[in-house]
Amino acid sequence: MKKASWGGALFLALTYGTNAVYQGYISKFYQQSDMRGSALAWLLVSFPLVSAVSQPLWGLLADRSKGRAWALRGAMTLSMLLLPLMARQRSFPGLFGMSCAFAACYPAVQPLGESVILSGLRREGLPYGPVRMAGSAAFALSGLLAGRLLGERYGSVPHITAAGLGFALAASFLLPSGAVPSRKRRARFPWRAFRRGQLPALLTLYLLLQLTLGYFYSYYALYFTALPGGTGRLLGLSLFLASVSELPWLLLGDRLFRRHGVGRLLLLSGLSLTARYLLLAWGRSLPVILLSQALQGPGVGLLAFCMAKYVNCALPEPFKARGQTLVSAAGAGAARVAGSLLGGWIGCGAGLRSGFLLMAGVAFFAFSAFYPVFRLPVLNGEQ
Repeated sequence: MKKASWGGALFLALTYGTNAVYQGYISKFYQQSDMRGSALAWLLVSFPLVSAVSQPLWGLLADRSKGRAWALRGAMTLSMLLLPLMARQRSFPGLFGMSCAFAACYPAVQPLGESVILSGLRREGLPYGPVRMAGSAAFALSGLLAGRLLGERYGSVPHITAAGLGFALAASFLLPSGAVPSRKRRARFPWRAFRRGQLPALLTLYLLLQLTLGYFYSYYALYFTALPGGTGRLLGLSLFLASVSELPWLLLGDRLFRRHGVGRLLLLSGLSLTARYLLLAWGRSLPVILLSQALQGPGVGLLAFCMAKYVNCALPEPFKARGQTLVSAAGAGAARVAGSLLGGWIGCGAGLRSGFLLMAGVAFFAFSAFYPVFRLPVLNGEQ
């Protein structure tokens, strides 16, 4: 196996495994720190809100530097140093400040890492799906293990996340440098690439689906543990099942991308997310809620995989990091802020089930509105 493959697989395994702990349990950490109501809502929304601004700046720094991997390591180092400070905060202002500082660094890690890995894989003609699959497998195992270790004690979530980032930082030295020729570093970003053909429609579909994920990732853990029998251990099992469901889709991802194109695969994501949110809204038992996690693969796994691969294919080499961080900032940042705020407003008034029902409506609207656009054409970035 070539270095771009095994080095990328190890890095993604460590970063996704770390993210399983942070993403899955940070809301419980806030809740156990006596954050309630509007204070909890502001803490949850601060992460995507700040990241929407910070990620493009990290992408610009990466594309202007001699090697993108150095910008990646800078974001990881700052994130790792901020987490122990977050754990020490006991008041809302202190916790909110540390949360915003962390959000200014950590969200850039994934798109910068994918930019470096995808560029290396493309140079060597290697598929991305099996490498990305290592991340999902690690996410599954880490979510399950964290659920068992944490139990109902969530105060150590920042420390575990910091330790995971430390190992991932060491693994980043196995990645390609992501070097950009000096004469191209100051070239103007090709904004026209985001306006041509069907890409505006594709981005709109992507953003609508990311909006629904903003609500899901903000409130799923709180919703699950509020159900009768919804313990921290079962939450870990839930995260495990979700990540395992991604594995077959990622294994076949490159082949599906070439054959069907990103547009049609995003339509499948929209339909899968609709079904998932309906199960969450109408389910009345833990087995039904756990069953809904099987839709993570075609829903979230394909969504993230296809957009990362498409952006890497569609943009010239000097702009790949900025492209990844811009799309991530718009989707995992701005769109998720809107979903978290909109769904939270509905959920707080009518209950979290109503929020999931609203997200099902948004996902189905995205699917039905763009089905005529992407039903036939293949849009894969390699044409």
